Amino acid sequence: MNGLTLAEARHLAVRTGLGADWSAIVRLRGKPKRSAINSLLHSQGQKPPSPPRMTSWDQLDKLNKSSYQGQKQARAIARREGIALKLWWINHMQKTSTPLYERMTLFWHNHFTSSIDKVLQPSLLHIQNETLRKNALGNFGDLLRAMMKDPAMLVYLDGMMNQKDKINENFAREFLELFTLGQGHFSEADMHAASHAFTGWGVDRFKASATYNEANHSQKQLRFLGKSGIFSSDDIINIVLQHPRTAEYIAEKFWHEFISLAPPKQAIIRQWAAVFRNANYDIKTLLDNVLNSSEFWASNNRGQRIKSPIELIIGTSRMLGYLPLSDKELINTLRTLGQSLFDPPNVAGWKGGKAWINTESLLVRNAFLQKLRYSKNWKTIRHSIPSVSPAILVQWVLPIEPVMPTLQTNDKTQFVQALLLDPSYQLT
Repeated sequence: MNGLTLAEARHLAVRTGLGADWSAIVRLRGKPKRSAINSLLHSQGQKPPSPPRMTSWDQLDKLNKSSYQGQKQARAIARREGIALKLWWINHMQKTSTPLYERMTLFWHNHFTSSIDKVLQPSLLHIQNETLRKNALGNFGDLLRAMMKDPAMLVYLDGMMNQKDKINENFAREFLELFTLGQGHFSEADMHAASHAFTGWGVDRFKASATYNEANHSQKQLRFLGKSGIFSSDDIINIVLQHPRTAEYIAEKFWHEFISLAPPKQAIIRQWAAVFRNANYDIKTLLDNVLNSSEFWASNNRGQRIKSPIELIIGTSRMLGYLPLSDKELINTLRTLGQSLFDPPNVAGWKGGKAWINTESLLVRNAFLQKLRYSKNWKTIRHSIPSVSPAILVQWVLPIEPVMPTLQTNDKTQFVQALLLDPSYQLT
């Protein structure tokens, strides 16, 4: 069996990681495809560093109850510590030796969204982030159950307000529309039934954990997705996992994350979904199927995704070993580009794809790359550039052929600087 070419190794490393890390590409180059994929899927995820110190809810609660000024102070503390939490994750993404785990944590972070701006307790978002990382390549059913009892999620989607005498349908609607079945695959009656089944859950902010009160759980006879009974939240989750559409919905998301922005053929999605269901929703099995597919390796699917702000900025930083932004500039740049960690634009998360590019964001993207180009630290960066031919450097930096004519120079630093400004560098 032939081993991976340089272009194939780069493609696999970039689509499953964060940036074109030369050392990662070299490790994959020459390996048989299946062996290379197995080496990524079965690596042990690197544990992130300890999180930043966060104010206890006891202190925040006292401020919130003290006065209007106290409320403003508590909100300011939460936002400041939220920024520290963002930088904590960014720092880990920059340094981790297992970027696949961070990429998948980011993928699920955008699937199961929660926002510091609403939750206003960063410690809960840290707990959620750790849960996502723990289950990132585990079992989707386990991850789904964990997220349905996640304190940050219960606050963000008003699940803690959903009680038998005062039904709040927000949590159930997003569970069906965004987490499992997708829009158009359930009825209003199904959503109303799920709302009753999800009653009784609350949040103990002091202990940073979910609570359950049987007295607040609806005992109403329900009909959900063709089944009848008095359902608990676990019953609803089990019924949804039995529905074929759930696996298809996740498979479609994997298509857009790992293959292309173009719509997939439904036959491919059905095949991937069948593998996923038959593996009892094992995420590694689905991803293994996706990465071993002919669609993943097809040359016409390379350069068919637009880099997210994290892929552009953190990926470039990992590739060159340098980031020309201060912490404040980094946070502001990611926010301007539309990908502020722990603060998605809405419950549907970041739309991604072509939405990453507009008149303003393209200027900011290019300004970042120009700032990198004219940095005084290229003496340091130069050590990250492999000593290879210009043709190989093109294959390393760009997913497809450059749009602009390549710079004619013997200076590899200037050559790479020019490649970073080629429109193809915005793609992956």
